[in-house]
Amino acid sequence: SLVVTDNRLNLGACNFPTSLPVGGSATCVVQAVTHCVNTTNIVTANAVGSGAGGANVPVSATDTNRALVMPISVQCVVDFSTNGGVSFVTASSPNCLPVTIGNSYIVRFRVTNTGQAAFGNVWVTNNLPCLSSPLNIGPLAVGQTKTNTCTVSCSQPGINNYSVNVLAEPTGVCAYNAQGQLIVARSSCAGCVECIGNPKICVT
Repeated sequence: SLVVTDNRLNLGACNFPTSLPVGGSATCVVQAVTHCVNTTNIVTANAVGSGAGGANVPVSATDTNRALVMPISVQCVVDFSTNGGVSFVTASSPNCLPVTIGNSYIVRFRVTNTGQAAFGNVWVTNNLPCLSSPLNIGPLAVGQTKTNTCTVSCSQPGINNYSVNVLAEPTGVCAYNAQGQLIVARSSCAGCVECIGNPKICVT
């Protein structure tokens, strides 16, 4: 009799035959399996065959498959420079970066792959005045950072708010959940600049 077992999967619905002829085979596809940690599957087939003189001979075979779970993550940062890009600082509400009217500044966003798998498409939704949105900056290798910048002039008093949302799609790995949906990494970041006028006083 043929018995097939797996140390991780339930094969009850496979309906394997109880016997196989010479050269025969049987297959089973177990669908919608989700792994959240590294997993090793060992499938074992046990049967009894006929040996010399019709004697019963136990036979067994195993096969092993290993699923490696690779965490994915992406990080974005919005920062600013008022010295032509020599240095950058972060600033967010309510502590926006003050810039005097008549001067310009650089607004920059940085996107870094902080996970363990490469990304193919990396979609960036943003409100930077010189960039399109959504903007695809992929591919993005593990540990890689990509940047985009805009130069903005302060022409009138007010607060300029900037926001960036990132959606990164992994590539080169099995990246779908049990429902067949692509697993993605997301990140959001924001910053602001306050354009301020020069103080003036008049005495008459």
